[in-house]
This record gives sequence, C-alpha cells and structure tokens, in this order.
Amino acid sequence: MTWNLMPQWKIFLGFAFKVAVSLGYLVIGVVFYALVEEKECEGTNCTCASGTVCMEPWTIIDSLYFCMVSMSTVGYGDLTPSSTASRAFTSVYAFFGIAIVFYQLSTMIASVFSSLETAISEFYKKHCCCRPKRIDIDNDGEADVEKPARAI
Repeated sequence: MTWNLMPQWKIFLGFAFKVAVSLGYLVIGVVFYALVEEKECEGTNCTCASGTVCMEPWTIIDSLYFCMVSMSTVGYGDLTPSSTASRAFTSVYAFFGIAIVFYQLSTMIASVFSSLETAISEFYKKHCCCRPKRIDIDNDGEADVEKPARAI
C-alpha cells in the first residue's frame, strides 16, 4: 500500500496560508489602532490637568476587540475611531475584512465539511446497506441477478 501525502500537504498549506492571511490582517489592524487611537482614561491613576479630558492610547486588547467588532460588522460603538484618517482606514479595513477574511473562513469550513462528507459517504458505502443484493432465481446456489444498491 502506497501513501500519497501530496493532497494532505496541499490541504495543510492552503489552510496555513488562509490562517496566516487572517492573522496578518488582524495584526495590521491591531498595530494601527494601538499606535494611532486614544480613549478616555479608565483607570484611577491618570494624571491630567484639571478641566481637561485625560486620554490614554488604546491597549492591544482594545485594538483587537475593535478589529473583531468592525470586521464582523457588529459595531457596538463603545470604541470609535477619532480622526478622519482613522475613519478612512477603518472603512477600508472593514471592507477587506468582510471580503477577504470571511471568504478565507468560508473556504476553510467548506473544506472541513467536504472532507467529513467524503469520510461519512465512504463509511456508509463500506459498512451499510449499499452493497448490491444477489438473487438466485433458479436455485442453483449461484447469484443470477444483482439488484443495485440504493443511491446515496
């Protein structure tokens, strides 16, 4: 029995590429928002002049949260881009997130379900009632006719 590993490697490399593109997309958004955006201070250790609004940069978690919320088109509104350039970047970022990342995700899920469907179909053909039924018409001990199995 020979093993052909090429299809498995192609599947793995395709999956790895899709994961890398999706993670790269998230990293670009997280780095941009962590470097550019600011929010009102949430902690008690903010030191600001009285009468001014204390601002702090978005954390990595804030940036990742905003990227996921924007890409998934949920948009809670608790974090928002503050400048025109950030809003423009967010528009382009969300468009590509919807177009590219969701396409990548859908093809990954489709390949998993396709493999699962093939495995179930092969198991069913091998172990269930898909074998043709042999009929001995003249009672000589040998099958004269094979009744086809049901279609799957």
